[in-house]
Amino acid sequence: EVRSCSMKAHFLGLVVVLLACGTLCVADDSVAVSDVIELDESTIDSSIAEGEWVVQFVAPWCGHCMNLHPVMEQVASRLVSEGSDVKIAKLDCIANKDTGKRFGIRSYPTIIKMKKGLMWNFEKEREEDNLVEFAKLDIPDSEKRPTPPPVTFMTKLVDTYEVIMNDYMKLRKAAVFLVMGVGALGGFFIGLLGGALCCVRKAPRKDKRN
Repeated sequence: EVRSCSMKAHFLGLVVVLLACGTLCVADDSVAVSDVIELDESTIDSSIAEGEWVVQFVAPWCGHCMNLHPVMEQVASRLVSEGSDVKIAKLDCIANKDTGKRFGIRSYPTIIKMKKGLMWNFEKEREEDNLVEFAKLDIPDSEKRPTPPPVTFMTKLVDTYEVIMNDYMKLRKAAVFLVMGVGALGGFFIGLLGGALCCVRKAPRKDKRN
């Protein structure tokens, strides 16, 4: 009887281990089947050079980006199931700041369609049907804008120079205002001192005969 209980315990332990492994496998599969492609600074240019892309520029702390994530997963899966060549991707602008700056990203999430060196911003409600329609449409002539060129050493050097010059001009203006302020304050005190001296000189003298 003791042996039978021991065998049952071993059997139950084996079942638990198998179930746990199965759960992990299912979890891994659910992560692996995502049709949304992760891009970064090293892969975005080679990726968008061919085909059609809808790229969502996001920030990890952005609540709207978090709400958009499952919607874009559905959009990507739907396009794949329909045999569309349009790829859905996302790029973390916090981890890839230069790329976000390059594409002029000022709010999150920003969704842009890219095709053959041109791009078009999505401006409707972030709903599945709207996004699927956006992905399938050709970029209108009135909305076409060229995609910005890749960031090079020279562009980074120019950007750094512009930042330094902007800071210098701000400091210069601040110095001018400081000098003007000190001059005005000094003039005020000099005026007070001059007025006091004039009052002293004009004060009536006492008659010694009294």
